[in-house]
Amino acid sequence: MEETLVRRPRRRRMRIEANHIIVMLIAGVAVFGTIVAALQTHANANAARAVRNTQSQSILLLKADTHGLFDLTYTLEVVRTWWELQRLTMLANRRAGESVEAAEAQALDLEAQRLAAAAESLLGQSDAFAEPYYNVVSMPWPDLNRFWYDRLVAPRVLATEKQAAESEIGQAWNSKSNAYQTVITLVAVTLFLYGLALTVESHLKWGFFALGSANLAFITAWTALTVVRPVPHIPEAALQAYVDGYIEASSALQLEYASVHALAPERADKAIAHLNEAIALRPDYAAAYTLRADALTVKGEALLFGEGDATLRDASLQAAVQDYERALSLNPEDYHAHWNLAWALYLVGDYQRSIEVIQEAARLAPLKAFGARLVMATTLLGMGRLEEGLAECRAAIAYAAEHPLSSDTYYFRQAIRNAERLQAVRPHDGLDQLARLLKEAFVSLQYRGSAQPGEATGRVGELSFGAPTLEQAGKASHFWISQHFPADTEQVNVIFDYDGMVDGQQVVLKVYRDGSEQPFYNQVIRWQDGATGHSTRLAVKLPVEGTRFGLSPGRYRVEIYLEGNLRASGEFTIGG
Repeated sequence: MEETLVRRPRRRRMRIEANHIIVMLIAGVAVFGTIVAALQTHANANAARAVRNTQSQSILLLKADTHGLFDLTYTLEVVRTWWELQRLTMLANRRAGESVEAAEAQALDLEAQRLAAAAESLLGQSDAFAEPYYNVVSMPWPDLNRFWYDRLVAPRVLATEKQAAESEIGQAWNSKSNAYQTVITLVAVTLFLYGLALTVESHLKWGFFALGSANLAFITAWTALTVVRPVPHIPEAALQAYVDGYIEASSALQLEYASVHALAPERADKAIAHLNEAIALRPDYAAAYTLRADALTVKGEALLFGEGDATLRDASLQAAVQDYERALSLNPEDYHAHWNLAWALYLVGDYQRSIEVIQEAARLAPLKAFGARLVMATTLLGMGRLEEGLAECRAAIAYAAEHPLSSDTYYFRQAIRNAERLQAVRPHDGLDQLARLLKEAFVSLQYRGSAQPGEATGRVGELSFGAPTLEQAGKASHFWISQHFPADTEQVNVIFDYDGMVDGQQVVLKVYRDGSEQPFYNQVIRWQDGATGHSTRLAVKLPVEGTRFGLSPGRYRVEIYLEGNLRASGEFTIGG
């Protein structure tokens, strides 16, 4: 019997060739590209929405400015009319009390009642007569400064911050959109490389395959990182807290600028509390760090120049330095933060770092180098480098003369004020010379068009002050001589003897109140009163005749310049 062998058919093994893998990868890359395109469309839509929101905030900003100015103008007119009626009421009551005729007294009394009723009717015509701006019992006058900040400044600052926030969000989405667009381009490159791998054999196939796969790994990682990259989330509560802090910080700065050193720290603390809230809600809020540092600096300055608690002063200034540094870590190009950090470092005695920071500020904003160089000059004086400091001041003045900016006036006044205040509480050599250099250069630039004072002859004697008591031919002829005048004083004449004067030379009277220049009191004349004599021509008075108010209360200092050269100064006070 013959045995028959039966062969079983072999199963064919499924072979996956390289081309099959490449085809599958091409399909996967195509799907991946579609997903990235969808992500790019989404990012682009969000960026466009942020741009529209930014534009919307620009419109709201314009609306806030227009509405705020209208509201403020209307309110000022209502308050002016109300005050005039109040004044006329007081005048009618006084005349009624002085009248000897019963009929006249009764008529004046009725007129006073009518005027008082008219004044009272205006109280409902403006929100300035409502809390917290006015209280009929405790406040004789509405707080127009706070009203102005609440109605005009606060809406503007809020709209500006919202605009900046939307712009930041838009930039983040736009950055994502650009990244996705680049990825889509690289997807096309990957597909091209895989396509080449399908058309060749041997080593070239695997070379193109490796390049395509490396590119795919790169764009996959880049896409993942772009997807998870956070877009800023800016709570509106943080913006509102910033605005509240801005208002309080501005108020603290005004108090410090007016030398009300006892109240400025308390107001600065209110600003700091609001800004703490803003930073807690948004830890990367660079503007809030800068503003909190400003408030801390104001607090430190008030304690320094008001000779308050030294420990609290130093702690405030050190905290300000830390906040400025944090703000600069978030926004390294912020000139304002650099400038104020340099000043804070000077106040804490870190002179070398102050110079380094102010040099960086000058690099960031070359057009504002004048203000930066004045800080450097003050710092060099603090280090005892007298000649270098004064030379830097002269160089700064020369720069300002060659590159005039509207901000130069602020820097001149601030540097003069700081030099004089520092000389009073933290004196060192050169501050008096620095202040005089700046004063004479400022007056010369303002009124002569040159940074250098001109040639001047003449001597101005010691200044005395008098309120006019008698006029003849429209001119004051008799004066009540004093250094202290009551609150309702409308004019104080500057009285002095002189000799060697030349007719035609320029004479400037500059006026300061509580250490700050008051430009509307300044007076400029051409001398026409002869070489020798006694002058009562110059006067500190309001520029508008017939006003209902006297000179503002405070300590006044007047300075007389001849062709830009400081010749005399003196002080008087107006009571509160």
